[in-house]
Amino acid sequence: MAILVTGLRTFFVALFCLSSATVIYTVCTDGLPFRKELLTPWMAATLVDFYINIFALALWIIYKEANFVSSVVWIILLVCFGSITACAYIFIQLLKLSPQETAQDPMYHVLLRHENKNQEEQKGKYSQVVAGRIIFTILGCVMISTLIYTIVTDGSPFRTELLTPWMSATLIDFYVNVVALSVWVAYKETSWFSASMWIVLLICFGSATTCAYIAVQLFQLSSQDPVYLVLLRRNNRWMRAIFTDFYINILAVALRSIIDLSSLYQLWIVYKEANFVSSAIWIFLLLTLGRYDVRVLMFLFAFTIYSVASCGYVFIQLLKLSPQASAQDPVYHVLLRPEHKNQEQQKEVHSQVVVARVVFIILGCLMIATVIYSIAIYGSPFHEGVFTPWMAALLIDLHGNVLVLSVWVAYKETSWLSASVWIVLLICPGGVATCAFISKQLFQLSSQDPIYLLLLKNNGRATKVPLLSSV
Repeated sequence: MAILVTGLRTFFVALFCLSSATVIYTVCTDGLPFRKELLTPWMAATLVDFYINIFALALWIIYKEANFVSSVVWIILLVCFGSITACAYIFIQLLKLSPQETAQDPMYHVLLRHENKNQEEQKGKYSQVVAGRIIFTILGCVMISTLIYTIVTDGSPFRTELLTPWMSATLIDFYVNVVALSVWVAYKETSWFSASMWIVLLICFGSATTCAYIAVQLFQLSSQDPVYLVLLRRNNRWMRAIFTDFYINILAVALRSIIDLSSLYQLWIVYKEANFVSSAIWIFLLLTLGRYDVRVLMFLFAFTIYSVASCGYVFIQLLKLSPQASAQDPVYHVLLRPEHKNQEQQKEVHSQVVVARVVFIILGCLMIATVIYSIAIYGSPFHEGVFTPWMAALLIDLHGNVLVLSVWVAYKETSWLSASVWIVLLICPGGVATCAFISKQLFQLSSQDPIYLLLLKNNGRATKVPLLSSV
C-alpha cells in the first residue's frame, strides 16, 4: 500500500505540472482566454461538461473540509484553476495520511472525513441521498441536452477549426479531472471489467457519465444512509446489486414513452387490465387513434387526438362501478384493480417506485429541454404564425387529457389550494407539471411500497382497508 500511495502522489504531481504548464504555455502563445471570439458553441458545451465535473469534485471538497473558510477558498480556486487545484488538493490529502492509514486502505482514508471513519454504518434521517439522486439525474440530462443542442445547431465536434489553443488547453484540463475521477471509479468497482467500462464511458461522454455513475451509486444507498457512503467501495457496506439491468430498463421505458400524456394512460391501463389481450387492445387504440383519427375522420375527432381512447377507457371504468362502490369512493374504485382493493397496506420489496421516480424525473427534464430548444431555435410560441389549425387541434387534445389528470389531482390533494395550484401548473407547463406532480407523489412513498398506492388520496391510504373490511 505504501508503494500505491507513493505512486499516486507522484502521479498527481505530474498531472499538476502538466496542467500548469499547459495554461502558462497557452497564455504566452495565445493570450488570455477572456475573449468573446473564443466562446464558440462547442467551447460553451465543453465548459458545461467541464464544470459539471468540477461540481462533483467541489461537493467532495465541501464534505472533506470541516472549516467553512477553507472550503470556500478551495472551491474558488477549483472554479478558477480547474484541474490544477484538483490535483493539488488530492496530493495534500495523500500527504496527510499516517503510516498506519497508508498500510490499511489509503483511498478510504483520503475519501472520508476524519470523524466519519468510525461511524460508517450509522443511519439516520438524511435527505441528502434523495437530493443527490435528483441533482445528478438533472445534471446528466442537462449535459445530454447540451450535446444534442450543439450537434443540431453547430454540427459535429470533430473539425480541425474547432481545435484552437484554448480549446486544447480546456480539453487537457477536462481530461486531467477525468483521470482523477477514474482513480475513484477504479477504487469503487470490485471488477476490473466494470471499472474499465465506466472509465471508457467517462473518457467518451465526460460529465454525462460522471452524473450517471454517481446517480447509480446513490440509488444503491437507502434514503436513510449518510450520503458520504457513496464515496466508498460497495463491498464495505452492502451486497452487490445488479444495477446494469435497472438502468437498461429505465432507458427502454424512457425511449418507449413519448413525451405526451398518452404514455401516462398506457402505464395505468397496463396496471388496470388483468388480461394481457385487453391491455394490448386498449394501448393499440390509444396509440392508433392518437396518431391517425384526425387524418381519417378530419374534424369529427379533431378535438380528441389522444384523448379519444383515454376518455373512452375512463368512461367504461365508471360504467363498471357497482352501486356500493359508487356510494363509497368511486374514484378509489376506478383507480385500483379489484384484487388490490383489500390489500392496499401489504408491503413487499418493489423496485417499481424507484424506477418510476427516475423515469418521471428524466421525462420532466426532457420536456424542459424540448421547450428550451424550441424557444432557442424558433423563438417565442406566442405569435400568430404558430397558431395553425393543427396546432389548435393538438392544444385542445392536450388540454382534454389535462382535464382528466386534473380530476385525479383534485382527488389526490386534500387541500383545495394545493389542488388549484397543481391544476393551474398542469394547464400552463403541461407535461413538466405532470412529471413533477407524479415524482412528488412517488417520493412520498417508500421504495418498498406497492406502486399502485401512488393512485390514492394521500390521507386515505391507512384508513381505506378498515373501511372496506367494516363494509
